[in-house]
Amino acid sequence: MVSFQVSADHLTVKHYYVKESIPGTAVTSAYMLINNHGDDDVKLLKVTSTLSERIELHQHVFADQMMKMQQVQSISVPAKGSVKLQPHGFHIMIFKPNQLVKQGQYVDLRLYFDDGVTVNLDVPVISSKTKKTH
Repeated sequence: MVSFQVSADHLTVKHYYVKESIPGTAVTSAYMLINNHGDDDVKLLKVTSTLSERIELHQHVFADQMMKMQQVQSISVPAKGSVKLQPHGFHIMIFKPNQLVKQGQYVDLRLYFDDGVTVNLDVPVISSKTKKTH
């Protein structure tokens, strides 16, 4: 079971994890629940890490009778609400990690929001076979 939580100002980030690399691929992804306890909507604008120079915000959309992944410029978190980054929804894509990402390791992620808040996370890497707490 994985359950972590970090708070910064009016934001709380919970249940965050990075998927273990699949051998032969040059990409992995990160997921989490972001709660906004503030009175104003905020947007997640970007994510950085020492693991990769290219990290993008993505979402899955249904188009042309297929699920497709597309990059988004931001992810909105409503006032007094939350957004769940999850498989087949909004998520963080990590391209060309500078090392193989294996279960038991931790990845540093820094989340930047449009209101100036930055959240630093030490994110566990878990296998897709590991049960997650959400």
